[in-house]
Amino acid sequence: MVKVIPLFVCSPGMEMGQLFSGRIRARFETSDWAGRPGQNPSWRRAMAKSYFLLRSGFVCGMAVLCVALPARSQTTFQHHDIVLHGHVQTTDGGAVPAGLMVTLATREGIPLASHPTDSGGNFEFAGLDSAVYTLSVKADGFQNYEQTLDFTDPGDTFRNVIVALSLLHKPAANLSALPALTDQAAPKSARKEFQKGNRAWRENRPAEARKHLEKAVEEYPCYARAQSALAGVDLAEHKLESAEAGYKRAIQCDGSYSDAFYQLARLYMTEKRPADSEAILRQALRLSPSAWLLHYQLATAQFALGKYQEAAKSLLTAQSQHPAMPAEFHARLADTYLKTAEYPKALAEIETYLRLSPEGPYAARAKRISKILRSRGVTADAGPGASTPSMAGP
Repeated sequence: MVKVIPLFVCSPGMEMGQLFSGRIRARFETSDWAGRPGQNPSWRRAMAKSYFLLRSGFVCGMAVLCVALPARSQTTFQHHDIVLHGHVQTTDGGAVPAGLMVTLATREGIPLASHPTDSGGNFEFAGLDSAVYTLSVKADGFQNYEQTLDFTDPGDTFRNVIVALSLLHKPAANLSALPALTDQAAPKSARKEFQKGNRAWRENRPAEARKHLEKAVEEYPCYARAQSALAGVDLAEHKLESAEAGYKRAIQCDGSYSDAFYQLARLYMTEKRPADSEAILRQALRLSPSAWLLHYQLATAQFALGKYQEAAKSLLTAQSQHPAMPAEFHARLADTYLKTAEYPKALAEIETYLRLSPEGPYAARAKRISKILRSRGVTADAGPGASTPSMAGP
């Protein structure tokens, strides 16, 4: 059985389908047959399963349901108390727009249930059977995400997952192109394996990429570039502990290889460890103060820590080193100005974002905030002394 628990009862802009789902669940939870002592639990679970199959579009003849469901309930509903809770964010720990659709499917790809994220990026599925599921998220402006979840262990009762989405158009991570001290120290055979692995990764052949990269670090364990690349494969497969260890090995082998610092900092943000992210980035910036991408990522960590003025300063430093910033940059800078109540500056950055990316992933929110600011008399070219009502209310 797959039971969707809405994380909110009703909110402005709620779709009719969400409200309908909430009402049906409330009726199911409070009905006599759902909780009356002495009722056949297998029958209750079978009826719940039939509702969610119908809710998901699996319409069967009533005669088939009446015959098949009780038998199925005795075999596949033996463990139905598993709860899956998740949080959706960007790969560097940033917030995503509310209402992203999260879908849970069978291992064969048959959809079981879908639920939108709440305003905090959270979602939850409860009452899961012991089985292997596929979790997927598709959203405009982001790369499609898919993860396999195995709940066949008898001890599985709760699972918390972090879904990290990558923007389709993100800042070019050009730090990996910088030379590493261990490149020339690595034997030719190790470098050849790395090149094969790197090519396989670019061509979306992760299994082959892993095989070659593992050979590269086996032949030369202190090959920083290969260690970092292998950690990237681990990260893509959601093996966070292994990825963290790989980036740390790369840094130990070559303390000047900036890409390993940058990727480790992003990993820390995925794990909601902004203080660790800030620390590793400051260490990297002492070695490469002109690497704009490090300043850009530092702003993300500082924002998460509530250091909004420092975050704005880091973003502006990144822009001074790399003027051709992506549209997302202006959305992030606008957020910092909103936090520091510098509303004219925030509106200017919002307008720039909308001009560069009118249909981008943050466009809807940007338009809404722009409308609020303008309704309160804010203009993009207003001076710093403009009087503006607090934004805490909306």
